[in-house]
Amino acid sequence: ILSEKFDSLSAILEERRKIMTQQITSEQEEKTGWTQSLLQTYSEYVDTNSELIQAAQNAIEDPEMASFVQTSQDLIEKVGKASKCFTQETLDPEYEKMDHYRVDFEAEERVLHQLDFMESKYQRPNR
Repeated sequence: ILSEKFDSLSAILEERRKIMTQQITSEQEEKTGWTQSLLQTYSEYVDTNSELIQAAQNAIEDPEMASFVQTSQDLIEKVGKASKCFTQETLDPEYEKMDHYRVDFEAEERVLHQLDFMESKYQRPNR
C-alpha cells in the first residue's frame, strides 16, 4: 500500500511537471517567434534603407547635375514611402523573462521530510 501511495504521489508530481514544462515551452516558442518576426521586419527595413542610401550616394556622385536632379525626386518619393510603411515595434526589456513560472516548494519539502511512517497511538482521520 505504501509503495502504491508513493507511486501515486510520484505520478501526480510527474504530470504537474509535464504540464508546467509544456506551458513554459509554449511561451518560449511564442516569444522566440515574435522576436524572430521583429528581427526579420527590421532586417528588411535596414536592407531597403541601405539600398536607398546607396542610390542616393550614387546620384550625388554622378558628375552630371541634371541626372542628380532627375533622380533626387524619385529618391525623395521612395524615402517617403519607406518611412510611411514602417511601423516601429519594440520588445519590452522584460519580455524574455519567465519569472512568473517560479515556484516555491519549500513548504512541501518540509512536510515530506517530516513524514513519519510509524504508527502512533493518535491516528489521523481517513480522508
